[in-house]
Amino acid sequence: EGEAVAVRLRSEASSEAERLKSEAQESADRVRAEAQSAAERIAAEASEALAAAQEEAARRRREAEELLGSARQEADQERTQAREQSEELLASARNRVEEAQAEAVRLVEEADRRATEMVSAAEQHAAQVRESVAGLHEQAQEEITGLRSAAEHAAERTRHEAEEEADRVRADAYAERERASEDAGRLRREAREESEAAKTLAERTVSEAITEADRIRTDVSEHAQRVRTEASDTIAEAEQSASRTRADAREDANRIRSDAATQADTLITEARSEAERLTTETAADTDRLRTETLAEAERVTTEAAHEAERVRTEAAAEAERLRTETTAEAERVRAEANARAEQLVSDATGEAERLRAEAADTVGSAQQHAERIRTEAERVRTEAAAEAERVTAAAREEAERTLDEARKDANKRRSEAAEQVDTLITETTAEADKLLTEAQQQAQKTTADAESQADTMVGAARSEADRIVQEATVEGNSRVEKSRTDADELLVGARRDATAIRERAEELRERLTSEIEELHERARREAAETMKSAGDRCDALIKAAEEQLAKAEAKAKELVSEANSEAGKVRIAAVKKAEGLLKEAEQKKATLVREAEELKAEAVREARATVDEGKRELEVLVRRREDINAEISRVQDVLEALESFEAPGGAKDNGVKAGATVGAPRSGGKSSDN
Repeated sequence: EGEAVAVRLRSEASSEAERLKSEAQESADRVRAEAQSAAERIAAEASEALAAAQEEAARRRREAEELLGSARQEADQERTQAREQSEELLASARNRVEEAQAEAVRLVEEADRRATEMVSAAEQHAAQVRESVAGLHEQAQEEITGLRSAAEHAAERTRHEAEEEADRVRADAYAERERASEDAGRLRREAREESEAAKTLAERTVSEAITEADRIRTDVSEHAQRVRTEASDTIAEAEQSASRTRADAREDANRIRSDAATQADTLITEARSEAERLTTETAADTDRLRTETLAEAERVTTEAAHEAERVRTEAAAEAERLRTETTAEAERVRAEANARAEQLVSDATGEAERLRAEAADTVGSAQQHAERIRTEAERVRTEAAAEAERVTAAAREEAERTLDEARKDANKRRSEAAEQVDTLITETTAEADKLLTEAQQQAQKTTADAESQADTMVGAARSEADRIVQEATVEGNSRVEKSRTDADELLVGARRDATAIRERAEELRERLTSEIEELHERARREAAETMKSAGDRCDALIKAAEEQLAKAEAKAKELVSEANSEAGKVRIAAVKKAEGLLKEAEQKKATLVREAEELKAEAVREARATVDEGKRELEVLVRRREDINAEISRVQDVLEALESFEAPGGAKDNGVKAGATVGAPRSGGKSSDN
């Protein structure tokens, strides 16, 4: 049984082994057939896949080439469009630059036109100033002529008045010598007339001073008006003219004050000298009358002829002295009139020279202003040209920089796309390897049992199949992926480049447009700001000029008011001083006249008393002389009678001698009577 069992088991084992072997053989054959069929199928699939991949690759290559061609065409089109857009942008930039240049040229032309207008306005103003200066010069010449004629008339009138005064004084002198009894009244009348003449002269002097002050104030007002009219252009000249006007007003006021004081002092001196002269003459006349009376009382017979001769000589000397004083007074008045006329002529000449100098300064300042405006216009033109050149160069540099940036950006994008393609290829290869590894693992897991059953054949078949599959898969995938990636890369790169170029071109165009608009707007804004600042500056200058003009007008008005007040004060002070001096002179003259009248009346009384006493003594002497003559006649008669008795011849001769001797006093008495 054991052997039977063993035989049976052995047979079963053999049969089982045969069965298993046949099954394994069948399985191996089947697996081999399956593997072969699978390999064939896989090879067919691989070949099909390879063919399909090749076809797909060819198709993809064709598509890629088409896409590359289209991309190149699009890129060329985009490049052409970009070039056209760049050219358009450059053309528009050039147009904007040309517009900016035209705007700059227009601004320069407008600045030139304004400068020309301002220069013409300045020249017109200079011509007006020149005409006004010529008119002022003519006016000054007319004023000089009028002042000269007025001075000549005043000198002629003064000469006539002096001659009339000389004639009147001469007539008064003769009348004084002829009318000794009316000496006191004439002296009083002459003193009153001299006082009135002095008062009239003082009033005339004051009126002339007032007229001169009014004329000076009028001249100052006219000068201030001229200064106000010219202050819009030359404020400094207005201040200088105001200072000069103040100085002139002060000088004129001081001159008027000094003239009034001098004339008042002259009047006082003349009145004092006249009063002293009258007092001296009165005292001299009194002393002379007293001396003459005493001398006449002592020397009645001997001094009568000498007294008459002396009176005649003194009258001639007095007349000559009065004539000399009148001539000297006339010469002094003529010299004062000439000096006054020369002073007025020199003042008018100085005023004309000052006006001419002011006109020359105004013309020079106008020319300087025109030259400064012309220089400013040239500078504005140069700055505008430089700004246009700078804008053109900046636009050109900006366009070149933009093109360089576009090129650099395209190259950068292209290099980034190449790097991204390489990265994608690497990632795709890694993903394919990972998928292939996973497929291999799955195939190994699936065929693990088959491989365990058919080690060598299945392993060889699998290895061969795997190798073929791997090679086919790798080659197909690589070709497919390479074709796909190449096509995608080319397409994506072309599209990306086209998009980037388009976007960059759009950005460049927009940026250039915005920059050009910004530049244009900035140029307009700067031009507007420049014009506005120029307008504001002009307004500020005009406002400052108006303010300075107002200040100058106020200052001129203040100076005029100060000059008027100063002239008024000076005039009032001169009038008060002249009135006080005239009152003092009148009081002194009245006192001196009163004292002179008293002295003269006393002298006249003493003279009359002395004359009466002399007459009485003369009558006594005459009576005594008559008595003596009668006694002498009687004695002569007696002597003649005695001689006639003694010796007729000798007595007769002796009687004649005695009569001649004694008769001498008688003849002297007759001459005394005569």
